[in-house]
Amino acid sequence: MNTESNLPSLSGADLRTHRIYTVDTLTALARRQGETPWLVEDVLMASSFNVLVGDSTLGKTPLALQLAACVVTGAPWLGLPIQKPGTVLYLNGEMVPSDLLRQWTRLSEHIGHPGQKDGFFTYNPEWGQASTVSGWDPTQVRDLVHRIAPALVIVDPLRVFFPEAEMDQKAFERFRLWVRSLKCCVLVLHHRRKQDQVNGVASLEND
Repeated sequence: MNTESNLPSLSGADLRTHRIYTVDTLTALARRQGETPWLVEDVLMASSFNVLVGDSTLGKTPLALQLAACVVTGAPWLGLPIQKPGTVLYLNGEMVPSDLLRQWTRLSEHIGHPGQKDGFFTYNPEWGQASTVSGWDPTQVRDLVHRIAPALVIVDPLRVFFPEAEMDQKAFERFRLWVRSLKCCVLVLHHRRKQDQVNGVASLEND
């Protein structure tokens, strides 16, 4: 077996030009950049785009709200340490105020912080509408994020605030750019319903 490489040897300058790293240069780069900043240790980075996908009524919203309560209070989430506690902005597209308040109260009690009021902000210009929110302004929300500086933004669900992102790749890229402009951890909830199979809405699976 011929173990000789047919590739030309690369010098240090060539490696840097082509952005190719050896173990030594990768170690040096990691030292310069420092440790990865996490919101939830080893699960959610402090500045990242994340999608939580599951069937309708599976429990994505309570899970996300529990995460919000843990980020606000610093309590562990599912046994995982919160590395960067802070405020949370919840973009609510489906629940009426009383339902959201009820879930928040129960989850705060569940994690050992009953009566938690500070650090949680919610936004919805059309309370309780389980369809596209027509009155919301992404630019306004981005400005709001910059003012309150949340550690976590939850978009619940994707189809309410960015329905076009489910159907069009360019629209999804615009959505990703919007998320990146927030410069914090963003968790997007996405679910597939039976009527989507009729209407042709993408499930985002394997895509």
